[in-house]
Order: sequence, then structure tokens, then C-alpha cells
Amino acid sequence: MESTTSWFRTYNDLCWGTGLNSNDSDSGDGGSRTSLQVDEALPSSADNTGINKVSIFPNPFVDKFYIQGNLEDVKELEIMNLFGSSVGYFKLYESNRTIDLSNLNDGIYFAKFINHQNKILKTQKLIKKTQRP
Repeated sequence: MESTTSWFRTYNDLCWGTGLNSNDSDSGDGGSRTSLQVDEALPSSADNTGINKVSIFPNPFVDKFYIQGNLEDVKELEIMNLFGSSVGYFKLYESNRTIDLSNLNDGIYFAKFINHQNKILKTQKLIKKTQRP
């Protein structure tokens, strides 16, 4: 007999805009399989369309990454780890487009672009990976 358990957490409950779905199933062979799917939410209002043209490169990055695009609607950038803790906070200006995260360990992070009304415009996954010889 196969049983399936699904759960979903809203955008704000988990990773500020990311829904997390997990399906556990027992195939009857004594083993259990778990699959995990992360769905990124899209901006919900028409005035956020310009933020989709903002990008981060390189990704993966070693110590620094750069922000490309129109930052007119973006006030700040917050870097979060997988546990939802803030590990970096940066005010963004046209002249401030280089983000140095050399103090962080290798891993997966999320960059939240926040507007002047403190609403999240976009969340982008970042991968910090030290170059190996």
C-alpha cells in the first residue's frame, strides 16, 4: 500500500518567497523515498517587471559577485542562508554593485532584493564555491 504525505509552507514562512514541497512515499519494498521541490514565486504586481532584468553574476561565485541591471526600484539586498538567517545586508546604489561575501563559507544562499516600501521584489539563489586546484 502506498501512502503519500505532502506539505507546503508559504512564501513568507520558508525562505521569503520559496514554497517547499515534500512527498514521502512507501513503495512497499521496505524503503522510503523522499523528493524535495523548491518553487520560486514570481513577482505579483505589474510594477515589479523591471526587477526581472536585474541579475547577479557570476553565479556560482568565489568571494564577490556583481549586480547588473536597473536598480532604480531596489533599496537594499539581504543575503540569507538556508536556515533563513540573515548573513549580509547591503544598501544598493548605482555605484554600489559589487557585493563581497568572502567572509562566508561555501554553500547556498539567497539574495533578496528589497524596494523602498520594504517589500521583496525578487529572490535569487546564490552559490558560493571556492575554486579548487
